[in-house]
Amino acid sequence: MILIIIISILLFYITILIHLLVFHVTNRSLKKYNQSNLADIIYKAAAIMIAHSSQIILYAAVYYMLTQNLLYGHLSGDITNEFFEYIYYSIVSYTSLGLGDVWPHGPVRLLTGVEAINGLFLIGWSIMYSYPSLVKISSLDIEK
Repeated sequence: MILIIIISILLFYITILIHLLVFHVTNRSLKKYNQSNLADIIYKAAAIMIAHSSQIILYAAVYYMLTQNLLYGHLSGDITNEFFEYIYYSIVSYTSLGLGDVWPHGPVRLLTGVEAINGLFLIGWSIMYSYPSLVKISSLDIEK
């Protein structure tokens, strides 16, 4: 169980670092190329999707490693042992959707809870990051 706690803490901070890195690179690129408001939000949306997708895949890889190689629990329900299924489970956990067709058992249950908290935090952060660009676009006078 201590291993799961350590992995949960590490993943939480690694995903924060991924977000920081993606936002830093995005901001530097936007300043360098001086994009229009529409290009700005499209660029930020793509960066946000890249960040979240990489974090979901990271969690999926850890679930796969823990359940298949280290035997720290397992997933049951409508799931096979293909890696794609672990990505699906990670998406459902990260977004707190919790469809209920796959269930964690054993120590990976703790990691699932941490992923949900982590996902909510990072999704909220992404909204805060993109909000100023969205306000600029919605306040543009299209008739001029």
